[in-house]
Amino acid sequence: MSDAVNQGTPGCVCEHASLSRALMAARLPEVPAWTDGLAPREELPGVVLTWSSREDLLLSPRGAWLECPGVRVVRLPVGYLALQRLFAQSARPVRCPAAHTSRTHVTGQFRWALDEFGSRLVRALPEELTRRLRELERFANDHWPGWYAEVFCEVRRALGDGARNRAKALLDLAGEVADEVAGLQPLSPLFHGSAEDVVNGGAGPARAAIGGVLSGTLTPAQGQAVLRRGRWWDGLVATLAACQQQLRDLAKADNETAIDVREQVAEMQDLLDRFSDFAREVCRDKSGSARQASGKWGAAQADLGRLMDLVGALSRRRAALRERMKEGQGLGQEVQD
Repeated sequence: MSDAVNQGTPGCVCEHASLSRALMAARLPEVPAWTDGLAPREELPGVVLTWSSREDLLLSPRGAWLECPGVRVVRLPVGYLALQRLFAQSARPVRCPAAHTSRTHVTGQFRWALDEFGSRLVRALPEELTRRLRELERFANDHWPGWYAEVFCEVRRALGDGARNRAKALLDLAGEVADEVAGLQPLSPLFHGSAEDVVNGGAGPARAAIGGVLSGTLTPAQGQAVLRRGRWWDGLVATLAACQQQLRDLAKADNETAIDVREQVAEMQDLLDRFSDFAREVCRDKSGSARQASGKWGAAQADLGRLMDLVGALSRRRAALRERMKEGQGLGQEVQD
């Protein structure tokens, strides 16, 4: 998700892309669809064109910012001339008050929707509660896939049983872990698919080969051959750069987990930079002796060891958070109505 905050917020946005395409088909000015952002926004669009009613939009986390002062919701259809007049007025962005800033980024929007849901548990009709839960599930799956599925499944079960206090405890749990989930989510590529293979299948064998060279069980030429099998570190560098950008945006929202993890990712980037310099030097040695880099093998081994330690620590942190959420779901079942 892109953070369009300070890159020029448009004065008018659409509820979603299909509406933007419909306007263009009617030969009206192009209006961008609203995009969610990880960082707070200082400005908001002054006009929002929607198919949905304002009331329906406020059932979703994405609608949290629509209550900010100065934001006007225009529900279509309206007359063609009315739309032309609207565009002729050149809608301008509005300044977001500090009190509403948390509603402009995804973690704050999620928390707002959880609070709204919790406050409505006693007095809302079942249809409204079902809709709010569905919107929360969709939003969570878009931004943090897999993290909240079990929690919301338990919320649905609690609502079906009429156990609204238990449902409230589960919603509170989701709010309590929201920052940590958001702060760890950018690391997901490190623990899934090709990036995980890179760490386990790239750094591990490279470290073992370097250790063999240092102990004398492998020659420098044999260690060089292992490093020449594939530049696995290039893919990991790109993965960490993407993680760092997301963590930077989350840090702007004062996400303590993101701030902490960002420091660890920065250290991992430094370690990879040093290792890639070493590997390039070794691989350039056409003689196969790798004597030019012989004094750096120990440092490279230490760097890879530290890299793997950091990845392992982050993996354990993710596992601990998942365990905490599972335990919290059990506690939620013990709450009596």
